[in-house]
Amino acid sequence: MDKNISHESKSNQLCEVLSRNIEKNDSMINKARIKLIAQVILALCKVQTVSFHKLALAFDNESKADSVYVVT
Repeated sequence: MDKNISHESKSNQLCEVLSRNIEKNDSMINKARIKLIAQVILALCKVQTVSFHKLALAFDNESKADSVYVVT
């Protein structure tokens, strides 16, 4: 994927790739779950770590990190 394209465009491209590959395997996953998988993959690429707090901060949404990841 090109580095100079928007996060939303990268997400859409990745969703298309995931959808095509999932359909090839005769699996059915709804669009919302495919979008979630794409967001997680892009967030991991963005932060380059497995810190769940940093991962929650990298999600491209309006939620606060504490509502996405809660330390127990």
